[in-house]
Amino acid sequence: MQPVVLEGARRAIDYQDPAYAALFLDRVERIVALEARLWADASSYALLEATARSLALWMTFEDTIRVADLKTRASRFGASAR
Repeated sequence: MQPVVLEGARRAIDYQDPAYAALFLDRVERIVALEARLWADASSYALLEATARSLALWMTFEDTIRVADLKTRASRFGASAR
C-alpha cells in the first residue's frame, strides 16, 4: 500500500503544495481507521487501496490548463536540448 499512498502524496505536492499532500494523507488516514474498525482482519486493505488510488486521481485532476503547464515546463525540454 505504501507505493500507492506515496505516489498520491507526490502527485498532490506537484499538483499544488505540501499542505495539499497533507490533506490527502489525512483523508487516507481516515480510511485506514475506518477499515480497521470495520474488519478485524484488515490485512488486505482493499478499501484503502481503491480509495487512495481514486482519491489521488480526484485530488490531482489533470484539466486542460494543468496539462498545458506540464507539457511546457522547462524541465521537459532540458534533456532534449543537449
